[in-house]
Formats: sequence, structure tokens, C-alpha cells
Amino acid sequence: MREFLNIGELAKILNISTSKIRYYEKIGIIKPLKIDANGYRLYNFQQLDRLDAIVILRDLGVSLAELKTILTDYKIEDYIAMLNRSLITVDKQIADLQNKRKSIQKKVDVANQFKKNNFEFRIIEMPKRELVCLHIGAIFNYNIKETYEILKYCTIPFLDAYDSAYHIYHGNKIISMYKDYDKEEYERYLPKLELSAGKYLCHGVFISNDNKLEHEVKRFKKFIIDNNLSSSGDIIINENYRYSYYYANKFFINIQVKIDFK
Repeated sequence: MREFLNIGELAKILNISTSKIRYYEKIGIIKPLKIDANGYRLYNFQQLDRLDAIVILRDLGVSLAELKTILTDYKIEDYIAMLNRSLITVDKQIADLQNKRKSIQKKVDVANQFKKNNFEFRIIEMPKRELVCLHIGAIFNYNIKETYEILKYCTIPFLDAYDSAYHIYHGNKIISMYKDYDKEEYERYLPKLELSAGKYLCHGVFISNDNKLEHEVKRFKKFIIDNNLSSSGDIIINENYRYSYYYANKFFINIQVKIDFK
């Protein structure tokens, strides 16, 4: 009967994988007592104790670099200092996770609220909105590189404009706007447009391509006619890209126009 543990038995005792033990051997923080004639790694109490200490310290957040240093020669002061450094690291990880949890919860709340909303043809009281003109042209026909160059020319961060953009139908052109840009240096040279406060007919929908957009705009116009509504101003397309996360391969638009009540 053999008197030492093999690698499988050692791994089972410490509830770790044999590959992890081999990795620790490879980087030099542990080595078997011996390797027998058949190539089997064998371990005694000394290797068990050392590996147990390694597993515990790794669970406490001690880095492999520190382990390689302290396992050769250390005293209680080194041990305490090492654990204190691990506490700092763990505290930071906890704070990061808490912030991440808050961010996730906020997204869950927004998604749940979005799910409850009825976006199908409704009249909403809207506040005054000040928009900054980024470009005039057939914006929906542009590829991502062309869009990037437009925003770069305007010195607008791409993701800021990508978050929520306004597109306004005006004759045969579409004017692309960015809402409420609060940096004065941009407002000095970018044309502005004010959308007055009032009641707006709104229709929100997920679409998959520009043909669907044209279809929804036609539905929107038909709804105005069928319900004898009187509109003023241009049709506004508010494209909120963040809502597009909710459905694969679709993006969310909110079609709006101001309604006059006499």
C-alpha cells in the first residue's frame, strides 16, 4: 500500500481541481514530495499544509505574486500586512459591486417602467425643448462612418448623440438634432431649434429598418386625419437608442407632432 497521497486525492481533500495544483507547481509555489517511477505526483503532510495555506490565502484575496514572496520566508507581521492589503482590495471590490448593482437596478426599474407604458397614439403635455442642430440631410441614409464624421466635426461625443437624437421632417430633408446639449462652446456655433411647450400627439414603436419608419410615419399621419386632429409644425422623430437594448435587431422611435386645440 502506498504511503503518500496522489494528486487526485490531494485535490479532493482541499476541494480544488488537479489542474490548479499543477498550475501552482508550474509557477513554483508548491512542488510534490516526489514523482514515482510511473510518473505519479505524490504528496505528504507538508505539501498538504502548504497547499491548504495557499488555498485559504487565495480565497482571502492574496495575489499569486505575494504568495510567491511570502511563502519562502515570512513572519506574523508580514501575514497581518498581507491580509490588510487584501482587505483594502476586497473593500474596493465590494464598493464596485455595489455601484454595479445600483446601475443594474436602475436599468431594471427603467425597463419595467418602459414595459408598463402605453406608447400607442397618445397626447402628452411636453415642456419646451431646445435642440442643437448637428446636420441637415438625409441622415437615415448615412452609414455609421458618415455619422461618426458628422459628430466628430461637431465635436460631439458619439455616444452622447447616439443616446437620444431628434430627426425632424421638413420638406424633403431630415434635420438631425441633439437635445439639450448644455455646453456653451457648442451652442455658440451650432444652430439651435426650439420646440415649444404644449400638447403633442406621440406614437412610440420598435422598428427594424427605415422602411418600417416610413410605414409608421404614414400611420401617424393617417391617425391625425382619421381623428380630425389639427397639427402644427413638422413631424418629429425622437430616436432613443438605449431602449433598443430591449429587443434584438430593433430600435425605438417616438413620432411626435404638436396638436392645436381650438
